[in-house]
Amino acid sequence: MPLNQDPKELPRLKLPVDVTVVRHPKEKRSKSSIISSRIIAPDNIEILHTVEVPEQQTEAYGDEYGSVVLMFPADEASEVTAMTREELQKIKKVVLIDSTWS
Repeated sequence: MPLNQDPKELPRLKLPVDVTVVRHPKEKRSKSSIISSRIIAPDNIEILHTVEVPEQQTEAYGDEYGSVVLMFPADEASEVTAMTREELQKIKKVVLIDSTWS
């Protein structure tokens, strides 16, 4: 963003789901590309710099299994492309881990 650009002129997106990004407090913010998403979709993106992840299943997202999902590479993880339309439509919030730590 040019220094003289009015923030009101920036594009804003409304995402179909809310996103919480968890970053370790010791991670360098300059190494992350997620910060720009918070600028473009401020109503849907939350960035937490913590090692303690708060409860994500809240009344706002319902108590239905699958309304809050964690995107994380694991052997037992479900591939997004293998999910049914019904499963995808249940998702209200996505939690991402943005880090170089294992």
